[in-house]
Amino acid sequence: MNKLSYLVITVVFVLAAAGCSTRPFTPGSYIGIAPGMYGDEVAVDVIVDAWSIKSIKVFRYNEPLKASGVALETIPKAIIEGQTLDVAPIPGALGSSRAIINAVANALNTASADYGLSGSERFFPAVSADGTVAVLE
Repeated sequence: MNKLSYLVITVVFVLAAAGCSTRPFTPGSYIGIAPGMYGDEVAVDVIVDAWSIKSIKVFRYNEPLKASGVALETIPKAIIEGQTLDVAPIPGALGSSRAIINAVANALNTASADYGLSGSERFFPAVSADGTVAVLE
């Protein structure tokens, strides 16, 4: 083989290795819990495959439904459709929206923590009480 052949083979291997990436999630079902607006916990069951969020079910939620009922339907759907936690909270249900987002973030951080990721390496930030985005530890 000549030098050009070795160079081509080396480039192919380097590009192949660069294209390989760790899956963001361990596939499965994960429970996430976060404090609700009125002191009770909000709990979600999040199902993921290796690359995406497949479903979100809120199974513990004791917030008043008058203002926050829309958040129960809208927030999980928006997260799944956008594959992000960067979704707009529902006006009039900001605390409930944040609680759902934080519970989902906790579940997703558990799903990604199975790969040994921690802190800033985790994929999904959560919305803190003051409305800023922060990675959950």
